[in-house]
Amino acid sequence: MSRKEKLDETLKKELAEIINREVPVENFLITVSYADCAPDLSQIKVGISVLPENKTGTGLKKLNPKTKLIAKNLKEKNNLRRVPKVIWISDTSPKNLFEIEEELNK
Repeated sequence: MSRKEKLDETLKKELAEIINREVPVENFLITVSYADCAPDLSQIKVGISVLPENKTGTGLKKLNPKTKLIAKNLKEKNNLRRVPKVIWISDTSPKNLFEIEEELNK
């Protein structure tokens, strides 16, 4: 595992913990699918999955106002030099996997 892959995996876990702690959600679940950090730590693309899927928009609306707080917590917890710009991306790969599995079962 490369250094970047280790960093991405660590940031993914940290982001999941911070989101669970800082973002209040009711009737749905936000999970972090992946984290892809730029080499200079200027930004981090974070893939999120929301269950049930019809609450994806609501999940993003809950995350957006907390983005600066989440980035600040991420910086402090990992001793990063700068606060990365967090970019939220709706990850639909779990849905795609479910659809593929259904097709294979047919």
